[in-house]
Amino acid sequence: MMNIPVYDLQHGVICEEESWYRENIKDGMDIKGLPSGFLCWDAASAGTLKKWASPKGCKIYAVGNPWVKRFVEKNNDDVLVKEAINDFVFDNCGRLNILISLQWGLKDHGYSCSKNQFMPDCLEELIKKYQNCFNWLIRLHPVQTCGKEKILVNKYLQDKFGASNNVEWVQATKTPLPILLNITDAHITFWSSVTVEAAWYGIQTALLDPEIAYSGKRANMFAYERSIKVAHVLPLEVSKIENWLFNAVGKKVRDNAIDFRDFDKFINFYL
Repeated sequence: MMNIPVYDLQHGVICEEESWYRENIKDGMDIKGLPSGFLCWDAASAGTLKKWASPKGCKIYAVGNPWVKRFVEKNNDDVLVKEAINDFVFDNCGRLNILISLQWGLKDHGYSCSKNQFMPDCLEELIKKYQNCFNWLIRLHPVQTCGKEKILVNKYLQDKFGASNNVEWVQATKTPLPILLNITDAHITFWSSVTVEAAWYGIQTALLDPEIAYSGKRANMFAYERSIKVAHVLPLEVSKIENWLFNAVGKKVRDNAIDFRDFDKFINFYL
């Protein structure tokens, strides 16, 4: 009201299929309801906004991710980052680390692939099947870190994976993502924006949302990451995710001079 510029700092996926942007494109929000501009992580996100926001007078800038940048540049005067890095202690026990980024509200979005409402059933099965082969680092969505969601998701994880020493979610959730990505070998999610950040670190992501397939409602989500082959849409089948995981971490295994002929032999190495 006082003509002070207001800029929206990107905090998730920006694409035409995401509901807020879709509604603005379709219905056309009045300029008074829009920010002065948008500060985006990358050129791909900025390009999506320029299609409709620039004609409405919004300024679009690709400024990078300031949070990730702090951990990459490691300024000696940045006490928060220094403390976070020093406080992080993790022993992988010789296993590869698989990051799982959870979503919230799978059931609310009408998905029948999840009886537990927190992750697809096939992913739960995969973790149980190979819980002794990898370190499974499960990262809760911010909505799941407070209130009723926190109670429900922690009960679910404790019931399903509490007996496994190789499935962890407390430290994986509270640790700053850039630190976690530094030790991640592969990433699996339904549709989390961590896909974008993982790509910056050269980490392969498996996307399990069937609506991101080319004929789906969210066909353009992570279009850039998929085009450069760091993100892949997979069927909700354990065998398909197994094969992808084998390929995603295969180079790391070869670099360690581990001889393997097939996925079963690769898995047996870690048993």
